[in-house]
Amino acid sequence: MNGFDPRYPNTRYEDKAFFFIYSSVDNVIMIKGRGYQRSGLPVAGGKFLIVDLMSAENRAPAPIVDEHCKPVDNTFRIEADQPIIVYQYLATKFGAEAWTAMPVEAWGNEYYAAAIPGEIGGDMSTVTEFEYIKKNKAFPAEILVISAYDDTKITIVPNGQVQNFCNPTSITLRAGEAYQIQSWVDTLTANVGGDQPDFGGSRIFSTKPIGVISGNTRAQIINENIGLGQNVFKNMQIEWIAPVEQHGTQFVYMPTWDGRRPTGSPQEDPAEKRKAEFVRIYGTHEGETQGFYMQGGVPVPYDKAIEPSKFNEVRHTPNLARVHNTDRPAQAMMNAAGVVKYAGTTNGFGGYIGSAYDGWGGYMVELTPREQWVSFAPYYSSPHPAGMEHFINVVVDTNHMHDVMTKGGSNFIFQRPIAGTDLIWGSMAVQPGIDNWLEGKNGAKFAGFVYGTLSKGGHEEYRPGSVRQKDDEPPTNAQRDVADDDGSVVMHPSEYEEYLAIAYAYPLAPSRMSPGPGDSLGIKTMQDCNGLTIEVESLNENPVGLRSIRLDRAENARIGTQTQNPVTGAIKATLKIVPINPRADASATVVIKDQTGKITRVNFVYYAERISAQPAIVDFGLIGVGATKTVDVTLTNPLGRAITVKNIRLIKSDSAITITSPTRFPITVPANGSTVIAVRANSTVTRQSIVDTLEVELECTTWKYVVKGSAGQQCVNVGDLDFGTLDSGETRTLPLRICNDGVGVIT
Repeated sequence: MNGFDPRYPNTRYEDKAFFFIYSSVDNVIMIKGRGYQRSGLPVAGGKFLIVDLMSAENRAPAPIVDEHCKPVDNTFRIEADQPIIVYQYLATKFGAEAWTAMPVEAWGNEYYAAAIPGEIGGDMSTVTEFEYIKKNKAFPAEILVISAYDDTKITIVPNGQVQNFCNPTSITLRAGEAYQIQSWVDTLTANVGGDQPDFGGSRIFSTKPIGVISGNTRAQIINENIGLGQNVFKNMQIEWIAPVEQHGTQFVYMPTWDGRRPTGSPQEDPAEKRKAEFVRIYGTHEGETQGFYMQGGVPVPYDKAIEPSKFNEVRHTPNLARVHNTDRPAQAMMNAAGVVKYAGTTNGFGGYIGSAYDGWGGYMVELTPREQWVSFAPYYSSPHPAGMEHFINVVVDTNHMHDVMTKGGSNFIFQRPIAGTDLIWGSMAVQPGIDNWLEGKNGAKFAGFVYGTLSKGGHEEYRPGSVRQKDDEPPTNAQRDVADDDGSVVMHPSEYEEYLAIAYAYPLAPSRMSPGPGDSLGIKTMQDCNGLTIEVESLNENPVGLRSIRLDRAENARIGTQTQNPVTGAIKATLKIVPINPRADASATVVIKDQTGKITRVNFVYYAERISAQPAIVDFGLIGVGATKTVDVTLTNPLGRAITVKNIRLIKSDSAITITSPTRFPITVPANGSTVIAVRANSTVTRQSIVDTLEVELECTTWKYVVKGSAGQQCVNVGDLDFGTLDSGETRTLPLRICNDGVGVIT
């Protein structure tokens, strides 16, 4: 960010940070960050959920990482019941950008940063009636690393000097932490226009999979050496970058097809048009990368070979598409330059004039390698802020130019063949605030990106203050808010005003898979009482490794243990699928995906053991001293398969209660069959109660039943009756007292 005239704060744009979350099926989302948690967010199938992290109702206290050279925890973790696609969009008064978030299971251990040299902006202020002050301010490049796992060690090998000279080597991050470095920018006036440190191609590697975002805080790309503060022409240039295993060998550059594109018409003003866009091809694999691009049907070789951690930058006039080809996997980014237009003079006081400039910002976007093209991609453009125009560029092979369909069911219009290739591209306007998607039929695969710019652009202007009416030159001792005897007017301080020319772009979600046929997997399974153990091993000589293991259509099932965490990139893994409730049936499909997207499925079926007892409570009632009593308990198997009773016992092993049959184990209870347990109570001691637990141990579960009774001697005492002497015919009734002095009930 930069300073500006406080009388004219940039309030045109309200700062916003969004997640655009798409799900192809009905889904439930959880988002958690520092001081921020939202659970149970429903997403309807085929729709976007728009999450505003800076809304008044649910505002994240720290949605942006603004500290560098130290681990910080203000990241967000998004979890969903089913797979999702996430785009991120940031729009602030100091810049806007968008990028396509990468799912954790697609993260890797090696990256190469995409960035351009840092630039110089200015803190703007006015101190006199006749001038504005610009204090140079660094607009650096940056690299941000995100960790999803504890004890993740990262190292960044920067290609340029780091701000604060911090050493980004062997930094340990915990799950949910991020680490950012920024490039040093030489802001000395004498060096303005000189070369700045360039982070482009910086290598990042780690011990566990990480996510990496890189780019520039603000950049104009082409410094036309005109303008005032020149801040308004410098927009963010940010992209979420892919690990090396997802790089490719063919990339299609498609120009920004908005109102700033040069058409070649003799009536157009070149000052209003975008002068160039730049493609950087980054060397990311061992050896030298050779390449060329097709332009107008003619191959143009790169002027140099690209070594690892280096790049080749090609300047393109944004009037036609080009296809870049490399002889080994590489990474490609496009940077659209800002546009600067002189907008005339501004009226000052007393005849003095200032100047004004309009501008349109640039952006950075990944050129998706052809190996990562997809057959389906949702997209969305935000209505915030007002005044933006939005577009989508898409490329496909000519054989499938009629097979890419829009959400409305019509064909996407491809009308611009790329000469000398089998490709054709097209562009169309995008209505903001509407859920959209493209789908390829008949095997069609495509790539593209969504972008937007301010239709009227940004603006900066300077307005001088007032002067003495009779002077030709500014007064040397002018004072504000006073009038001289010679009739000078009231002095007015000069004014400076700026509104940033924001823009953004993000690639349609690529497949994020490694190219290749995929691994052959050796899979061993073993079912036991607790669940299903699965051992997975890649059998290839040079395996690509695993990507993810998840459960599909899970009913009462979960992954209980997993030896490899994270599983991403592993060539071996052991996991156990267990029922959530062991007494209920469980099932799931275990989906094992490798880095190429190849899927292997393993079925998990768990039939819970169930048994019923009749009676459910073994109640002996009253047992006389020295007496015995037997209760038969019928165990019934309600399942359609046999079950095994491994043992039956009384937990307390009370000598008063015994199991008389069966006596030998294990025993088998057939499907829908039953067996009888004879439990006998033998009371030799007078006491109030007998309590125990009958435990029936099956193969995988244990069932328990209450055993109870009371023991003791029954004793009846009958009272005496004395009727005395009765006369003849006389009757007399006396109560007879019968007492139960023992235990139990007497009938």
